[in-house]
Amino acid sequence: MLDDTRLEAEIASGFQTQTGIAVSGVGCPAGVPLQMGAESQCTLTTQEGETVTIDVTQQDEQGNVRWMVRG
Repeated sequence: MLDDTRLEAEIASGFQTQTGIAVSGVGCPAGVPLQMGAESQCTLTTQEGETVTIDVTQQDEQGNVRWMVRG
């Protein structure tokens, strides 16, 4: 299964580093099987309360992903 806790932390850190916008939380679905090319979505909430959808694509079956802000 994809490690949703690790993914949430990676997205929060990366988003804040790239945008300078503080993050209050990230929610990703639990129980996503490891499968190269599989896609899922996470929801990021900024400290100002704005909600952002994050598209996630698995790069391999080892849990490596690419994520991108939808929009």
